[in-house]
Amino acid sequence: MLCLLGAASAFGQTRVDLRLNAKFDPQQLADLQAKSPEVVAYWSYYLDHSYTISDAPVGKDISIYAEIEFTSIENFNILNTDLNMLRSSEQYYRIAGSDQIFVLLSNDTFVKKFNLTRQL
Repeated sequence: MLCLLGAASAFGQTRVDLRLNAKFDPQQLADLQAKSPEVVAYWSYYLDHSYTISDAPVGKDISIYAEIEFTSIENFNILNTDLNMLRSSEQYYRIAGSDQIFVLLSNDTFVKKFNLTRQL
């Protein structure tokens, strides 16, 4: 019986993405997870879905965009940057040392995407 209760309890808890520690201290995260899990869900979604990275179109001059550097795209954490979404327009950056473009979504677009995932 105890094993069953322990398994049910563990199953009901969701893991918190450790990248959120860039914005919240561990106690804040624990409190949010317990009292406002939708806030944790929002910021967890933000980590991987607030931006896109794509190859620059052939012939497109991307030197007009501000430059952003990362040591590793795989280990990139948007919360470790000073980037902030604008309400209704996307922001474009060129990725240093590459022919790629980093696009920070607008807040309006991001919230729509997030809300769609919540409805599923």
